[in-house]
Amino acid sequence: MNILVVDDDPDNRLLLRTLLEAAGHDVAEAEDGAEGVAKFDLVAPDLVLMDVMMPGMDGYEAARRIKRLSGEAFVPLIFLTAISEEVQLAHCLECGGDDFLSKPYSPTILQAKIATHGRQRELHKALRERNVSLEEYRAQTEYEQNIACRLYERIVQTDSLDSKCLRYSLSPMTIFNGDLVLASRHPSGALRVMVADMTGHGLPAAIAAMSTVDCFYSMTRKGYSLERMLRALNRKLNDVLPTGLFCAAAVTEWHPDDDSITVWNGGIPEIVIRSGKTINKRIRSTSLPLGVVPDHQLQYQPQHIPVSEGDRLYMYTDGIVEAPNDSGEFFGQKRFERCIVGPVNPSDIFDTVRDSVEAFRRPGDQTDDMTLLEMTITHDAKKKHVIAVPEKSTGTVHGEWNIEVRLCGQSICNVDPVPQLVELTSEIQGFEAHRNQLHSVVTELFSNALEHGVLGLDSAMKNTREGFSEYVKRREAYTSLTEDSWIRIRLENHPTENGASLLVEVKDSGPGFDIDRHTASQPKEKDFGGRGISLVRRLCKVVEYVAPGNLVRAQYFWS
Repeated sequence: MNILVVDDDPDNRLLLRTLLEAAGHDVAEAEDGAEGVAKFDLVAPDLVLMDVMMPGMDGYEAARRIKRLSGEAFVPLIFLTAISEEVQLAHCLECGGDDFLSKPYSPTILQAKIATHGRQRELHKALRERNVSLEEYRAQTEYEQNIACRLYERIVQTDSLDSKCLRYSLSPMTIFNGDLVLASRHPSGALRVMVADMTGHGLPAAIAAMSTVDCFYSMTRKGYSLERMLRALNRKLNDVLPTGLFCAAAVTEWHPDDDSITVWNGGIPEIVIRSGKTINKRIRSTSLPLGVVPDHQLQYQPQHIPVSEGDRLYMYTDGIVEAPNDSGEFFGQKRFERCIVGPVNPSDIFDTVRDSVEAFRRPGDQTDDMTLLEMTITHDAKKKHVIAVPEKSTGTVHGEWNIEVRLCGQSICNVDPVPQLVELTSEIQGFEAHRNQLHSVVTELFSNALEHGVLGLDSAMKNTREGFSEYVKRREAYTSLTEDSWIRIRLENHPTENGASLLVEVKDSGPGFDIDRHTASQPKEKDFGGRGISLVRRLCKVVEYVAPGNLVRAQYFWS
């Protein structure tokens, strides 16, 4: 060890130097307190032996200054003194001394104390180095978490979450959120919204959520149905999540032109819909959460609920209703629903719920991620999401090409050909701006072939709310078809002077229908169905049915 000896008596300094050097220590000397402070700053000793009574600066003041110079480092300071009064000895410790030894001292005891304080110094040094490393690790981890959190938020909070008909609040328990709010426009114009609650909290839940985000956005934008998207999500989560982790979720899909909303609930608290001043519908979970069971065991039983202008739908995670107060009591479903029906002004409901939960729960003690979403049914959305043919688009018009797909029997039930056809067409033609329009045309023609041609459903059922709900139930109930049932889709492209003409031809195995009667009838504004072909006629220059009515051709022009 490097030891500093501070004593005004040269004989004492010589004796201590002899003892210490014999024990293998390096020794520096100072004749008084002031020189001792200066030497301490110069030689940075591992231990200080200090006399008390010295001319000029005494040992008490020197000890104070040396301890201030030490900072966070631990440099043991032992007083060597002839003082025997307890008060003065206690004063040695108060001034910064770590120990004292009365003169005349025993060389054996002196060496023992030096060894003991040397071990304490090494322990303190090791602890300080560990604390520095931990602080550096904490700072680096916090930096990386902040970067990851910003990237995560940019990935998750995109697309249609800024829609004026949506309000949402995400309150994570930790820096990372295990809850998700996702919203995206389907090529048909429908607004698809998902609220999800991953098992657990923090980084593991957030990482697991990323696969959900990617699948939701990509499949919605490509035009996949709600059922196919949910089953794909379930398969993906089953593959990537370890045992015990899953995703409780609810999804709604609302098309501005429809007076009903489709809702699927798989594990989150019951969804409520306020109509007027009351709650007119509660949608409980009808399925296990995503990622729990294999795809074929997932229950897809959506509800199709009539809605009116001004209705408000609320989806939320269990962190809302299970927020505890100081007594351990949960906020609960009843308090939540009182917040929904209480405000006279419907625009105050969202803030009322959020503020009530915050006022109820224990301050500063959040036990779970908390998420709340409000969707307002408003006809303003209709004006903003009208599907129209683009006046201009970028891309290269390619030569002639055709694609043909024929689905038979069970493949009609198991395969959704529209997204793949639209994706392939967009790749070949290079006109991304026409994707949504083409998706709407092919979807409507394929749906008509399936529902009316193959399944034989009557469009007249859709003229009332009750009939429309029954129609949708029958449409989704089909699970198997014979090999005699088939649908053929053919896309054929021909260049023109101003772009290209795309022929969309759909034929089915059904008996057909009375073309003249169908052409003469037009859907009424109050009807819940029959608007699909009107949309096709608006998007295409030519739409014609070929007798006996099981073949339709639509001509779409690329600009």
